[in-house]
Formats: sequence, C-alpha cells, structure tokens
Amino acid sequence: MSPCFRLSLTPEISDFSCWLAVDFSRQRKLIDKLDFLSAPVKPEFCEDLCQVYDNKFYCEWRLPHDDDDEECEGAQLYNLQFRQVDTDKTNQIVQWKTVSSLTDTHCLIEDLLFNTIYLQVRCQARNKFIPGEYSNIMSVVTSAFSFQLDAQAAHGTLKLLSPHTVEWDAPAIKAPEPRSRPASAADNRSSPKRNIKPKDRFIGESYTILGDTPLPCDENSYFEVEAQAASKTYGIGITHNSLSRYEQLGRTSNSWAIFVNKWIQNSIQAKHNNKMKTLNRPQFSDKIAVFYNPKEHYLSFYDAQTRDLLHSFKQVKRGSSAPLVVGLSVWKGGLQVYTGLQVPSWVEKDFAKNFSPAPSVRTTSLKLTDNEDDDSANI
Repeated sequence: MSPCFRLSLTPEISDFSCWLAVDFSRQRKLIDKLDFLSAPVKPEFCEDLCQVYDNKFYCEWRLPHDDDDEECEGAQLYNLQFRQVDTDKTNQIVQWKTVSSLTDTHCLIEDLLFNTIYLQVRCQARNKFIPGEYSNIMSVVTSAFSFQLDAQAAHGTLKLLSPHTVEWDAPAIKAPEPRSRPASAADNRSSPKRNIKPKDRFIGESYTILGDTPLPCDENSYFEVEAQAASKTYGIGITHNSLSRYEQLGRTSNSWAIFVNKWIQNSIQAKHNNKMKTLNRPQFSDKIAVFYNPKEHYLSFYDAQTRDLLHSFKQVKRGSSAPLVVGLSVWKGGLQVYTGLQVPSWVEKDFAKNFSPAPSVRTTSLKLTDNEDDDSANI
C-alpha cells in the first residue's frame, strides 16, 4: 500500500531552516488523474406528453443533451415529487409527496382527489453516489367538482361524522317536561336570556341534507355516493337550493333524484315533480355515480362498480336565482360522498352516445415555473 505521505531531505527545499518537509506531489498527481462522477443535470418535463385524466396524472421528462453520453451516463434513478395546492406559487409551505427510485423517464400517479386547483410536480436525477438538482416546478390545472355537506342545511335527525359523511341518528324519546307556572314580569326581569336554538333546515320525513357548493354552470360535474351496508332507505340527487324545509327530494319540480329502498327487498326508483318510476334493476351496488352536464341540462346516475346506466333526466335546469346543489336523503343508515373526481372517460363516452354533439375535450393547462339500457325520461 502506498504511504499517505513521505519525508524528504532533498535539496529542492529552499528553506534551509526546515529540516523536515512533507511532500504530497506524488499523491496530487494520482488524484488529478482520477475522473470523479459529477451530479446529473436537472431534468426537463416534456409538457406535450403530460396529461391529467380519470384522476390520474401522467408525466414524462428527459435530461438535457440526451445525445451527449458524458452528460447522461451518470443518471441511473429518478425521484418525482408532487403536491396539491390552491395557487401556482412555488414558495408554498406544503409538504411534497415522493415517488422514489424510478428507473424510467415517465411516471403515472393514480387515485388522486382534486380538491385543490393545482397539482405541482418536480423531478430529480441521481446516480449511485450523488443526487442532482430538482427540476423547475411544473403546475398543472386540475379541474373537478368539490364540495362538502352543509351541517346548517340538514334535517334534525342527520348527524355529520365528517365533511363528507352523514348518518341518520335515531331521535331520542324525551320525557315530558314538567309544567311550571307562568313567569311573572319580575321573573322576566331577573332571569337571564336563554339561547334560542335555530330551526332545522328540514323537518318532517324528508331526512335531507344539502351540499355547500353550487354545481358549476360551465363545467361538467361528477361525484359518487356510497351507502353503508345497514342503510334501509336513501336518496341521491340534485335540487335548487331553495327547497323548502317541508319538501322532499324528487317531490318538487326543481329536484331530481333516485331512491333506493332496502327495507324488505331491493328496489330503486326515479323521482321528479312528485312522479315516480320504478327501475328494472334487481341488482346494483351500494356506490352510485352522478354526472351532470349543464350545457345539455342532462343528469345521469350510474352504478359506480359495474358502470351501468341506472337512469337519466333531461331538462335539468337551474333557476334564475336558485343554483343547483347536491341533495341527499337517508333513513336508518349513512352515506359517504366522494368529491374532487374528474368526469371518467367511460362516462364521457356514454354521454357522447346519447347526444350528437360530442362533449368538449378536457384540456390540461400546464405552467412551468422556476424552483346500456336507455332509462332516459322526463318524469
């Protein structure tokens, strides 16, 4: 083994007052001959090949100077990071999620919920020893209908377990309150004021709760609702937000819904304007998908698992001063809503079959910044 240094008593040393000296010249020559592996360059996204569809994001990237082997031979793996934000600014305190150790220059991210406006991504190349710098951040616009259930627009027996989960809460039987003598004027002056409980948005047998966000007027909307296994009766639809507290979904001219009854046997019915149509669907899952096209005023319900069309309504229009909102009804059970979902491609294809004008093609906006049964009816 070569020594780390050597002692030299050669006349090359100019300082005669120094008796001993350390000579690293030989080691320096050896180090200069070494070819150190440099860090990979920053990747660049291929914007034309990146796209968002069916709540998935596909992206591709490349290293600059792909024809130069010396520049690219050190890159062996890639790290892709993404985050969902409400603005396209790059200096946000939002944690990144990482897909690490990618061997290819492309990646598909699935099962995304687009509850924000933007999806930001960046990529990093690394070799066996050292990682390179992250690429410039690319911001992708992710448009999807997102809403929450409104606790202030709910029946008194419905309880919100989360912003997207509602459950029927059996009303407790209260003991009769003891009768008391009428309060005198003196008692009224001395007694503190009581907090008056606000009235429930819905009463009676409606068991209704509304969404807090109107359906957009210029974009298609899509969401899914899953019922608990123990649910006996529940309804899913859309309605004007002016639905009165005594009215029920599907029994007014400005509400459209389907109702599932599992009390004795499975049955499903379409309801609108106090008219009812029993659907010939002996088998269907507990998860129902809802699609609304505001331009064609078209509302359709699907079995989210089998993708079968359950029923569709036409001429579903918003009022001049009453926007459309999501309406749910449940008795003896619970419902969970899935929002932030883009319109699936299979729904768009089914819609294109029913209408001669093809639906508008969804485009993805990219910004790069520095670091079959026909159940259609008008009922």
